Amino acid sequence: MNFDFKKLGISMAVLAVLVWAAAGASVQRIFIIGDSTVCNYNANKYPMTGWGQVLGLFFNTGSVEVHNHAIGGRSSRSFYQEGRWNSVLENLHSGDIVLIQFGHNDRDYSKEERYTDTTHYKEYLGKYVDEARAKGAVPIFVTPMNMNTWINATTVRE
Repeated sequence: MNFDFKKLGISMAVLAVLVWAAAGASVQRIFIIGDSTVCNYNANKYPMTGWGQVLGLFFNTGSVEVHNHAIGGRSSRSFYQEGRWNSVLENLHSGDIVLIQFGHNDRDYSKEERYTDTTHYKEYLGKYVDEARAKGAVPIFVTPMNMNTWINATTVRE
């Protein structure tokens, strides 16, 4: 996967530093939930890398803890229903940042276990926000990647 890590890193670093400074934390904890574009990959998959896997490289050593809970093939619904959010929620503290990126698996109607219509997509995102805020964490949405799915040789399925 090819990402512009420099732009992503700068944006994420600025945002995290602002929240961290406001919270007065010595080490900022960042939790990430999402799909394959975000998750950690084993070394044997290199150069395939989710952005969450390298996020910590854009910070000074010891200034952040990145807890990447993203997993491939998950949608806003399946991540929540599988109980993966509960394990994140149990560990959240006031001032933690939660980066949330779902979208392209939600729209994949060919896989019933993860398809989420627009109404339910909004509801699941709302649950992540409400439940994170209830713990005093700061939820931040990350724009989802566009799925590379083609109808034919010239038309992307949207």
